Amino acid sequence: MGLRIVKSEIPVVAEYCNRETRRRPEMLRVCHIIASWGLVILLSATGRSQVDKPVPPTYWHIRAGLIGYIQVKEELKLSDDQTQKIKGAANTHTKEFWDKLNDPEFPLKQRRKLLDDYWARIRTFAPNEYLNAEQAVRFRQMQLWVLGHKAFNEPDVAKELKLTEPQRNALKTIEGEFSNALYELTLNKDSFGTIQRDKTNETMQEERKQLNDLIAAKEKECRAALTEEQRTRFDQMRGPKFENARATLGAMLTTTFP
Repeated sequence: MGLRIVKSEIPVVAEYCNRETRRRPEMLRVCHIIASWGLVILLSATGRSQVDKPVPPTYWHIRAGLIGYIQVKEELKLSDDQTQKIKGAANTHTKEFWDKLNDPEFPLKQRRKLLDDYWARIRTFAPNEYLNAEQAVRFRQMQLWVLGHKAFNEPDVAKELKLTEPQRNALKTIEGEFSNALYELTLNKDSFGTIQRDKTNETMQEERKQLNDLIAAKEKECRAALTEEQRTRFDQMRGPKFENARATLGAMLTTTFP
């Protein structure tokens, strides 16, 4: 599933980044990465209305990532028992992360590994133990839709498509270009806390457009690296189109950092 940062958490992340970069300059790159991915997460949602306005609600649980969207819950027809169990699992892995990240005694080297591990956990958060077989299949299809060009990094996708070494290298290059472009998009931000400060809705919309254009371009490049047979098979793996997949990108975009 995906990390969703709400307003109440932004000051915590900002304070952490500012404190760490003052105390240890080598943390600047890590904090820039946090800022970059935080921007993606916030911009990929449907905007500030998700947080500020109670209606219409986008999530049934904001910390459950992709499966936390009402749209996903309704399509999967999750029961009350399922939602409660998924909510508990989502809260548990989020709490573990923030408890460690906010511990000033937690070693720097382990901090970076913690971040990498957490993004991996978020990316793969699929509480299949609480889903029936049909729900699990459809949820995986939704994940692939939302992942977009990053879906080709998934081990099951690479195996099913029988990607060649040259193709893997080409896709890796495209992913690197995406990560660099994403970093450039937020390069002039000195900390996560400044990203949303004093921004207008127009600015947010423009940045979302830039991000969506970048995602669309990279997905097109990735598909061009595949054979016709591979493209057909990939489309079969994704199943019926998941509407608004790009708008919910932030729930699944956090794959392993470059």
